[in-house]
Amino acid sequence: MVECLGDCAKYAFPMFLGGTDDVTKILGMDINDLTQEIVISGVNHDSKVALGSGSSGYPFIAYLEQGNVYRWAKVVLRQYDQYIQVRFGYEKEQVLAMSDKEPHTIIILNVNDGSLK
Repeated sequence: MVECLGDCAKYAFPMFLGGTDDVTKILGMDINDLTQEIVISGVNHDSKVALGSGSSGYPFIAYLEQGNVYRWAKVVLRQYDQYIQVRFGYEKEQVLAMSDKEPHTIIILNVNDGSLK
């Protein structure tokens, strides 16, 4: 068992989660230290996790509220992009994600429901 204290969980990427059909690759994560809310970003290859998965995967952003309760996920139908960075906005009311390809794409989502801002 590995014990992780402090911010080390934020930088241990990529992480691969095995699935029924394929893997989900997590590339970025941010934690609200006050509320323990979590946002993650990455690429989904598993059609059992989200619709729109394909051989090259589709980027996603997901939000988990306090207590690791899954609240929402947004699959972005832009194949071949990956959202490598994800952060809570300054007021913690927004989630910002940045793609890996130039020109970089930055999307802003509402933390409450994942809708685009």
